[in-house]
Formats: sequence, C-alpha cells, structure tokens
Amino acid sequence: MLETYDPNWETKWHRVHARVAQLNAKDGLTLEDAAELHNLTPLLCTVVDAGLKTPAEYLQRHLSLTLPEADRLGIWAWWPHVPEDADFDTVRAAVREVCTYVEAVKRRREIIARCRDAGVVPQSLPPVPPTDWRARRAQLKFRLGRWRRLAAANPSRKQKFGIIPKLVS
Repeated sequence: MLETYDPNWETKWHRVHARVAQLNAKDGLTLEDAAELHNLTPLLCTVVDAGLKTPAEYLQRHLSLTLPEADRLGIWAWWPHVPEDADFDTVRAAVREVCTYVEAVKRRREIIARCRDAGVVPQSLPPVPPTDWRARRAQLKFRLGRWRRLAAANPSRKQKFGIIPKLVS
C-alpha cells in the first residue's frame, strides 16, 4: 500500500472541490481569493492521489491517458515495471519517465514537421530522455516484433532479408 493513501480522501476532495467551485463562482476575485484558488487547485490532484492504494492503481490512473495517446500517435511507450511494495516516489518517478519520454518524442516530431513545412533541415533536435534497461529491452522486443510482422505481411521481404532461405531447385 502506498504511504500517501488516505481512506478519507473523498470527504477531503468534496471539501476542497466545493471551495474551488465557490471561488470560481465569484465575479471578481480579490488577491487573497486568487492566491487561495492558486493553492487549492493543485491540492485537488494531491487529494485524488491519496485515494490510490497500490502502485498498480497509481500507474493505471496516471498512464490511462498517456499510453492511449502515445499509441494513437504511433509513439512507442511502455508500462513501467514497479514492484508491489514500491514507495510513492518510485512510482511517481516511473510515471514521470514514461510521460517525459512521450512528450519529448512529440516535441521532436513537432519540430521536424515545422522544419519540413518551412523547407529547412533541423540543425539540432532536443534529445529524447534516456530510459532504464527494462524500457530499452521492451523497445527492442517491440521493434524486432514489428520487423517480423512486416516481414510476415510481405513474403518477398522475407527472402530479401534472409529470414526464409531461398530454395534451390
């Protein structure tokens, strides 16, 4: 169980959410109200995270949007390996690693597309963040599997790349 788990998270969320809604309903915010709203908004995320019991629940909640988006954009992303007894910081670091990787790949693609539209060759691109060995292994397995799937779909590629030896008659 994560050390941040709070069984009373729902009552706290309702209380904070009601105060945020009350502040948002006001026509004009004073400086004190604006500062309070600024402090309460991130607290909503913290309170929701307090309702997550296990590392698996935390990963499911936070990667449920990132991984489908990456898949839709054709970006390879992975489900991080986190032990069941992992602490909160370890789980957050795993989620941050995946999200940072996906955002960096999206940014690189955006830069390349804009340079192509402008007719310019990009001189330098921001680097993709490094990944741990488990992620690199999963990426390699994915790429090898993709190559095999492409070769299976096109039999002439199989012979061209030596997967199936040519039969001599």
